[in-house]
Amino acid sequence: MSRVKYFDNLLYFLISSVIFITAGNFIEDYKKLIFLKLIIIFLILSKIDFIKETKSVLKKNRTISIILILFIISVTFSFITSPSKIHQFAFQWLRIRYLDTITDIFFFIFLYLYFKDRIINYDSLVKSVIFPGLTFSIFVIYIFISNKGLSHSNKEIIFFDGVRMVGMLVTFLVAFYLGCLHSTLKEKKILNLLILTTFITLAILLMGRGTIIAILATYFFVCIILFLNKEKFKNELLIFISSFFLSILIAQIIFQIILPPDEFIFFSKSKHGLFYAFDRINLWKYGYIIFLENPYFGKGPGGFAIAAYNDFYAQKSYGDLLITNYLTHNHPHNFIIQFIVEWGIVGTSLIFILLIRLSIISLKYFFKFKINHLLISGVSIIGLASHGLVDGALYHATFTFYFVLSLSILCSELSKINNYKS
Repeated sequence: MSRVKYFDNLLYFLISSVIFITAGNFIEDYKKLIFLKLIIIFLILSKIDFIKETKSVLKKNRTISIILILFIISVTFSFITSPSKIHQFAFQWLRIRYLDTITDIFFFIFLYLYFKDRIINYDSLVKSVIFPGLTFSIFVIYIFISNKGLSHSNKEIIFFDGVRMVGMLVTFLVAFYLGCLHSTLKEKKILNLLILTTFITLAILLMGRGTIIAILATYFFVCIILFLNKEKFKNELLIFISSFFLSILIAQIIFQIILPPDEFIFFSKSKHGLFYAFDRINLWKYGYIIFLENPYFGKGPGGFAIAAYNDFYAQKSYGDLLITNYLTHNHPHNFIIQFIVEWGIVGTSLIFILLIRLSIISLKYFFKFKINHLLISGVSIIGLASHGLVDGALYHATFTFYFVLSLSILCSELSKINNYKS
């Protein structure tokens, strides 16, 4: 085995460990994942000529590099000027969120520097995500059946805590595999059906509205761009539809086993769904209100949680909006509001300039060069962003890890196409 292949396998092994080092304890998870990202960064540093590669990238991508540097400065300023006090718990939370954000930026940079001049082994990459995902999903389904459901906190799951966190993981796993389905794994029909059925069954068992909607919205968008690109995807579409309905059937059988026969079972997670939907809207209103308190550089990374808990304990109200326990969350369940509250207009504008630019270039190259393996990372980003509009998919360190990984792979592939053009 060559040294390059050995190093790649080590890198993919570290990626595969993400699911199993997450436990739902936010600060501890951030620390563990920061440590993992630093290990990967230092490993890559030992394999590349960092100074030479950096000079080359700065020269070829001057505008993007300047925006990224300004973003780092902006987030640092948001951290320094945050209204949180040093001697409060809030400062520890603020500091760990800031460190995670900066680590994510350098994680992206080093992954990009490593992948941009190398042929990515997608077979190994897929295995590093799908094998742990399958192991986790089968385990949770087994626990769901044996325990006759899961508690609200999901302590039985071990690796993750909370239904929503597992739902966000499933969104990523399904979106990632949908990208694979339409790129490198077309011939493996039965395998695709089994894997998607396992993931979607878990999503239905957890009854996550955000998860199901994000999956459907992601695949609807994928179908549109495939149709516009004149791709033939009838077989893949049939696999997805079959796996979805098969998952519903399996989930109903499981529900019949563990729930009373007279209980309505499909999508019956709560009789107060509309009430909770209004709570979500009020949460977004609250986020907009506190954004106006620090509009330019925000309240610092993690600042939404600090403001929400402080306002709750102070029994604060904004007009007819009383801050109750329903509005005290670590994030506003919408990544756009989260960004503007924590980074302000300046940081949010900078990161959105980069993301919009990346989206335009990705679609342009996909339509022009018809390179389907761009879908693996591209669909993953779309899936997490879709779920992030109604939940914290771009908040927790586990999902930002996958998001940044997908961004770096997509950017490295676009860089190869651009070099080939020139």
